[in-house]
Amino acid sequence: MRRHIPNAISLARLAAAPVLARWIWNREYEYALILLAVAGLSDLLDGFLSRRWKVESQSGAYLDPLADKALLVSAYIAGGLDGLIPAWLMWLVLGRDLLILSMVAAGFLFTAHRSFPPALTGKLSTVIQIFYGLVLLYNRSMLADENRAGPVENGMFWAAAAVTLISGLDYVLRGYRMLRFAPSGESAAR
Repeated sequence: MRRHIPNAISLARLAAAPVLARWIWNREYEYALILLAVAGLSDLLDGFLSRRWKVESQSGAYLDPLADKALLVSAYIAGGLDGLIPAWLMWLVLGRDLLILSMVAAGFLFTAHRSFPPALTGKLSTVIQIFYGLVLLYNRSMLADENRAGPVENGMFWAAAAVTLISGLDYVLRGYRMLRFAPSGESAAR
């Protein structure tokens, strides 16, 4: 029974993505803040439990990053379309994740690779994007002046942008190496 708990947590995070986006779009920042905090903690929890209980699975290896991407992309799209964040940051986050998904698809189609472990820069990008979202939502829900961004929010904004860009470039390099050094012939088309 407990072997399914980490995947159930990831599924719950995946299901939370449209709720988070709706709350951000409706400027219900207090609810969005709580949900993003719980989702961020659940990301840590499902990984911890799967390692602790030694129940890591192939489905979990795909489901966990998919839930992260769905949650963050939907939040950043809602924030970008509503003007909470600049549109270019929304496109950077969305573009990076679409790039990663297309590279995984290319890996499946053109190579024998079936394992795509996350890069350290990818994990860091997720953490920084979540923290920036938490700081932003906290400030918007707690400060009287919605347009005032303090130094912590500004710093997290630029950190999120930089690490997202660096992570995207890192994944491009990793994908290039994977495709370049993939076995040729029939073994690559499996």
